[in-house]
Amino acid sequence: MEATATLSLGDLDAPAEVLAFAREQRVVADRAEALLLRAAVVWADQHPAESLEAAEVLRTSGYAGGFGDTAVPVAGPGAPLVAEFSIAEFAAAVGLSTEAGKRYVGQALELRHRLPRLWKRVTAGELPAWKARRVAEQTISHALTPDAAAHVDRHVAPVAHRVRPVVVDRLVDEAIARHMPEVADATRRAAAEGRHFTIDHDQVSFAGSRRGVSSRTPRSAAKVEERRPRPERSEGAG
Repeated sequence: MEATATLSLGDLDAPAEVLAFAREQRVVADRAEALLLRAAVVWADQHPAESLEAAEVLRTSGYAGGFGDTAVPVAGPGAPLVAEFSIAEFAAAVGLSTEAGKRYVGQALELRHRLPRLWKRVTAGELPAWKARRVAEQTISHALTPDAAAHVDRHVAPVAHRVRPVVVDRLVDEAIARHMPEVADATRRAAAEGRHFTIDHDQVSFAGSRRGVSSRTPRSAAKVEERRPRPERSEGAG
């Protein structure tokens, strides 16, 4: 296939032909990536937690050898567990490390089971898989509840083809605030407790002073600014 692509490129004389060829290959690559995501879902469906239970029955019945595998969560709450050994097999088949393969299968399951609107756009060829996977990674890493994940899916899916990562981050924060208030409150408290002042004793100026670094939340910084003494205005000042 590579040789054919090279030969085809060699036959292109006009810049417009090269761009048309590049666009066509981009479509082919996006289609292949969407199919790979679907393959990851099918593979996970073929290796669910129940498959381990069946293997354990065989082992304890004396019909199979030892079995030490476990079912692992690779996506967010509500997504199915997957047999751990199958992750390494799939990763090797697609040229990924086991950890990267786990993330990939997890993102595929996250899209299929918890972000159905994004999944529909990917499988319809309307959205590049990598953009959908980027959103899935955020909803997984923040362990969003099903309601919170649905909130992100509902708002980001229509604009996912052009949305920037910072917008996804804001949507995730909004989903946590609306649907996971206890997590949002804990995050605020942790941020407040994280204020500190660090003195670097290894860097001393010629005057004998040491460098200090202060870390404050915006609210505490505003309070410090309010308490800061202001220079008196002279009578002639405008």
